[in-house]
Amino acid sequence: MNHNHSGTLKTKRSRRELKHAGFARRASAEGMVLLKNDRLLPLELPMSIALFGGGAVRTVKGGIGSGDVNNRESISIYRGLKTAGAVITSEDWLTDYENRYEAARTGWKEKVLEAARHVENPFDAYSANPFSMPEGRKIMPEDLENASAAVYVISRIAGEGKDRRKIEGDYYFSKKEWEDILDLDRAGIPIVLLLNVGAPIELTDVLQRAGNIKAVLNISLPGQEGGHAAADVLFGRAAPGGRLTATWARHYEDYPSADSFGYLNGNLETEEYREGIYVGYRYFDSFGIQPLFPFGYGLSYTDFSIEYEGLQRTERGMDITVTVKNTGKMYSGREVVQVYVTPPQTGCAKEYQRLVGFAKTNTLKPQEKQTLMISVDQSDLAGYSEQLRAWFMEAGTYGIWIGNHSASLQLAELFTVHKQTILEHAKGSCQPNAVMEEPGIAEFAKNKAGEWLLTAEEQKIPVSSFIPREERERIYQISPAEEPSAAELIPLLYGNITQGAGTLGSAGIRVPGSAGETTEALEEKYGIRSLIMADGPAGLRLRQSYEVDRKTNSVYGVGVLGALENGFFGRSRAS
Repeated sequence: MNHNHSGTLKTKRSRRELKHAGFARRASAEGMVLLKNDRLLPLELPMSIALFGGGAVRTVKGGIGSGDVNNRESISIYRGLKTAGAVITSEDWLTDYENRYEAARTGWKEKVLEAARHVENPFDAYSANPFSMPEGRKIMPEDLENASAAVYVISRIAGEGKDRRKIEGDYYFSKKEWEDILDLDRAGIPIVLLLNVGAPIELTDVLQRAGNIKAVLNISLPGQEGGHAAADVLFGRAAPGGRLTATWARHYEDYPSADSFGYLNGNLETEEYREGIYVGYRYFDSFGIQPLFPFGYGLSYTDFSIEYEGLQRTERGMDITVTVKNTGKMYSGREVVQVYVTPPQTGCAKEYQRLVGFAKTNTLKPQEKQTLMISVDQSDLAGYSEQLRAWFMEAGTYGIWIGNHSASLQLAELFTVHKQTILEHAKGSCQPNAVMEEPGIAEFAKNKAGEWLLTAEEQKIPVSSFIPREERERIYQISPAEEPSAAELIPLLYGNITQGAGTLGSAGIRVPGSAGETTEALEEKYGIRSLIMADGPAGLRLRQSYEVDRKTNSVYGVGVLGALENGFFGRSRAS
């Protein structure tokens, strides 16, 4: 097949690439979550900073495997701070760490390539031997000389083939990280903890023991512009705009199923989700478990007020209006308004409260206001009954709560559903093959419901009626087409496969270097073109380069190892 190649021999960045890099930088800063700030951030330039941690020079931009993207380059925290104008006092420590990192990567590459010789699919060798970041040398007094603050980057690598684990150096701090943090704490220097992690880690003990940790910024997995974005936030050129999408527990044991989830019970074949409806914040809020950082939490460099303006009934729910004001005097910022509903604690088990809507303001200057409208659909208020096989709204009184995270809510209004109403019937297409014991009704949530109903009466919170409506049946029509034979359908199942490379991980050809594609076998007869596939959560993963046969103008296929880690393991041609 003749290809119009999308690639170029030019290495200069295109105008589009530069524009997208700027967008990635802004989006990264917008998603960073400020968890603690004891009047340290934003930092002021010019400033001398002692920078440590593996993620300082090798910032983890994203996940691995299907969580990876082969971008041109990634900006480290070190490079971001230097470009912003900071003076780094720990250059020797960072240079030493870079050497350790390169040695570790070389050894890892050799290990994976050797293991790949003994397995049918090379991806098995890759996933069985995940890379771990090396430890740095001991922090010395000269690394801190003339530094006004220390920035310590905690990084974790995770993704396809490398799940998070309840061990030191992963969910818990490693011994070396503890040693470094306590050494910095004893030095009396204010510490900024940067969390370069894709999911929670345990912070409770380290925050209690190291009193000089004055700020904690969760940069998460910040993408290719992460170093620039982190510098923008640290120096106040951008405000941290993110909010937590998960509850961070004080201790791992506070999570439901903590003792049996994943590998911890020795069973990797079957995972039983026994939390029922009490997932995430619903568990903590319904059973009175105090978290370290609640769901939806995130600080800013300024303060905001949120004023409830009222609600308007709609055909399928309600529109809630609030006014947000930046009450600070120095910094601009954005606020996230969150709307929760507390359902009646009667009948079947229900969580204490449920997020039903949220909205983010524009960037507000000091004393500036903005009015937001948040739409809530009746389906967001419903529960599911296995006995009825239906989504329904239970009769009773519901509360509407407004705030900026799940633990900061104020009761705004009540509404009453006078009659239980089925919104939508479902079909029992996937019946459970075993009975699992679930938590059931949460007594804490029932008692809390009695408290807020009494508070609403004392504060004369307005009450209105809400009449749910049964959902209209949705009918989907499929246009008939000529049916390919079973033999012709097989390529649709397997897709384009690089010869000798197995079915997993072969890079695409129509868009060279993509994570995969379906097949071109049906294009001539049926007009069905191949579909370019994204690779999991990271999106369309493309190799930086590809090779073409000059005689046939066809693209050489690439096996799984050639498609991973930006070609780190080397390229392989189809034979």
